[in-house]
Amino acid sequence: SSQLGRISLVDMFGLENFPVNRFEQFCINYASEMIQHRYLTDNFKTMTDEYATEKLRLDGMDDLQMVDNSDLMELLGGKIGIIVALDEECVRQGGSDSMFVYKVKVVHEMSSRMVNDRHHSAGIFSIRHSADTIEYTADEFMERNSDQMTHDLVNLGCQCSNTIIKEQFSKVDKLSLAVSGARKSTKDTVLSKFRSELNKFIAAIDKTQTHYICCIRPNGESKPLAVGQKETLMQLRAIGAVAATKLNKESYPQNMSTCDFLKRYGFLYFEDIKD
Repeated sequence: SSQLGRISLVDMFGLENFPVNRFEQFCINYASEMIQHRYLTDNFKTMTDEYATEKLRLDGMDDLQMVDNSDLMELLGGKIGIIVALDEECVRQGGSDSMFVYKVKVVHEMSSRMVNDRHHSAGIFSIRHSADTIEYTADEFMERNSDQMTHDLVNLGCQCSNTIIKEQFSKVDKLSLAVSGARKSTKDTVLSKFRSELNKFIAAIDKTQTHYICCIRPNGESKPLAVGQKETLMQLRAIGAVAATKLNKESYPQNMSTCDFLKRYGFLYFEDIKD
């Protein structure tokens, strides 16, 4: 069975931008940006590296640099990135959401992806993502990243009349006491586990022949036969479609000729390939 072929389909979520964006939206958007980075690498990195080696200059490379999110990935998941800062604040004695935001803004003050807005409150920060600028409310970031049951809920479970529930909550109570007596680890946070799973997912993709299907939302009202030009163009730029078109126009021909393409695939459309 290990030698059998396999086709896997992954439906990835896009960026989420709500009136109020919290910890969950941050995790989803981080995953979306990681997949976007992988998509750009698979589709453009090899060609641009080849042209750079040959010292060839293409007009479309400037557009590709505009959609490249390498700097954003460094801001989110780098050695001194936002995720590391949140994990460290979670294990620090007396850590707070507002202090986490303050440290992130100070450390990444010069980053073009970090929005420096003096009108932001202490618990607000904004990031320029690939498709849009998203404002995050950091309230409860630490609590949700720690993923621990409240002390009142554990006590209530320990007093339950159901012996099975009482026994399980007693184990949780003992475990929480043991953890509180020891130094907390950043490996136990939700984001650390989430990032680890994402890295495993990317490693699995590396072993496959990947094909991407990018879906464009034509309008925000879910109406048929209606295309919002500004919204559609923004999405096309974000996924690199505009840059890809310019690169293919300016680059040397490497694709199959029209004649060879028709010979290979024409039977799918034409009844008589000679036509």
